[in-house]
Amino acid sequence: MIYQEKDVKYETDDFWVFDAGKFGFEVYQKGITHSTRVARIGLGTSLGLPRVIEDTDRLQAAHTKRSLALAAAGLDRAGLTRLRSAVAAALEPFGWLPFARTVCIGDPPIASKSFQTAVGPQEAIVWLGDVRRVGAPAIYGQYASGQGNALEDLWIPASAFLSDIQAHANLFAEQAEEMVYATYAAGLRRSSRVSVALAPDAYRHTCGLLMAAQATHYAQDDAQVTPASPIVRERA
Repeated sequence: MIYQEKDVKYETDDFWVFDAGKFGFEVYQKGITHSTRVARIGLGTSLGLPRVIEDTDRLQAAHTKRSLALAAAGLDRAGLTRLRSAVAAALEPFGWLPFARTVCIGDPPIASKSFQTAVGPQEAIVWLGDVRRVGAPAIYGQYASGQGNALEDLWIPASAFLSDIQAHANLFAEQAEEMVYATYAAGLRRSSRVSVALAPDAYRHTCGLLMAAQATHYAQDDAQVTPASPIVRERA
């Protein structure tokens, strides 16, 4: 869609505001090749441009704070690129293959793995990117099952990987294996020759490590933004 310049009501370093008429205002975040809508403000009502500007400034302040923190932790764009390659290599021993297919928008997945199920091969995918509920870059999984994404709760902050890439890759692979084979179709085909088969005690141990990594992230996260006006967030 092409927007007219007169409809752009406000702009910061990383965001701009579009006047959507009766639908209120839309806030877009700038990217290298395109802008992504991140919020609707005043949906169904008119809160006024000054209020929209105030909320957009809050988003910009939070984004700037987060960017500086990520750069200090080595998670700027160059750091994330290096981390992608390192995680892909660390997952290869578990049967995950570097993702080579072309994607149209955004960064491609890190790696993928095919699981045999009762309905044929199904692919699990590992991503590195922003997880909305995490508020920071994370390694996260995706595996489509009848109940949705079976790996929805499998994410590890990227900052944790920096401390020990192989250990966290091992943890991710073990958890992904258990979660995939907990689905109905994959579980029907599971045999005694699962590539990462964990005894109950070991499985509980890896669950504890995963929750510890997530809890550490939340304990350190003080950059959450709660705008004063109603904002309808886009789904992740």
